[in-house]
Amino acid sequence: MKRIMVISDGRNTGQALIQQLKGLFGNEVSAENLLLKELPGKSFDSDLVIYTSGYVK
Repeated sequence: MKRIMVISDGRNTGQALIQQLKGLFGNEVSAENLLLKELPGKSFDSDLVIYTSGYVK
């Protein structure tokens, strides 16, 4: 099973993306959501990181 970390600005966006990933890959992936504001100081181990935002600076 592959692990995916979804980093998003808002909880709703992250959860919607996780639902889409589960629909595409079913039980082949384990996906978690981490809010951008929670990121500093947080460590995680994932096979793939997806970052979603309105813009990237």
